[in-house]
Order: sequence, then structure tokens, then C-alpha cells
Amino acid sequence: MRGGMYEGVRNAYGPGALPGLTAAWNLQAPVGGFRSFGMRTTRTVSATCAEVDCPHWQNGWACVVVPGSEDAGVVEAACDGRADGRRRAWARLEPLPKGFVRIWFDPGQPCFKASTHRVPWEASWYHRDGDWRGNPSGLVVAHRNARSWVDEFGEHQLRIAGERERYGPE
Repeated sequence: MRGGMYEGVRNAYGPGALPGLTAAWNLQAPVGGFRSFGMRTTRTVSATCAEVDCPHWQNGWACVVVPGSEDAGVVEAACDGRADGRRRAWARLEPLPKGFVRIWFDPGQPCFKASTHRVPWEASWYHRDGDWRGNPSGLVVAHRNARSWVDEFGEHQLRIAGERERYGPE
């Protein structure tokens, strides 16, 4: 039995995933002959601008207001830290036509959307039967931690390598 259940497999990402390789797919194995490994994040937590690589944090930013307006008061409160507890220092004021002023902020300061930044906190590691075509058995195995998932993935790779040795590369 040349090739075993992996006969015809060329690209682990599925047909069309890599342009030009779609024609290389001629799967003869049933969808149940595959196992897929994955990770999904289930929760997020608040983060700083630096933690999310916020472009305003990296490059600086500007906002346009009318001096003495309600918007200017909001910017002043944000600079003083009264809005969200994060102090900011503007670098320069640039007068604009029609009475507007552009307020420039240097890089390295929290932006005005800093309170909305979030990062993944908890991950869910799993493997399941099937591939991109589906999961015929419905089997989904959740792993307790990343180490368990990596161990299972490694063992699966060793099983595939053993089959390739036994039946040949194709």
C-alpha cells in the first residue's frame, strides 16, 4: 500500500491556501484520515499602548480642536490625567485656519483610546479529527496547557514520519 492514508498530500493548509499549488491537490484520503491542531483565545484583558504596539504610541499623534470648546476641555482633562488616570504632555500647538488648533503629542505616550486596548489573556489548546473539510467524528480534545498540546502535536508528527518511512514519501 504505497503512500498510506497521506497519499496526495502536498500542502498542509488546504487547496488554494498557497497560490499556484491548488492543482497539486489530489486528496485520496478521507477527511477522517487527518488531525488538525489549533489554539483559540477565550478572554482578553486591558493592555497598555506599548503592549499592543499602538501606532499612536510608536509614532505620536495629533488632534484638532477649537480653543475654549468642550473638545478642548476634554483634551485638557486627558492631558492632566483626569479623564483616565494617564497623564500626557503635548509637544506643540499648531494654529489652523478658521480658529482651529492642532495639538501634537510625541511618541511614547498613551493615546486617547488607551482604555480600549486589549490583549489575549487565556488560550484554549485543542486538536480534532479532520481538516478544513470538516470533523466527521466530532472529536475535539482540549488540552490543559500548551505543553500537553505540543507533546501531542510532536507525537502525531512522529506517527506521520513513521508512516512515511514505512510506505515511502508519497
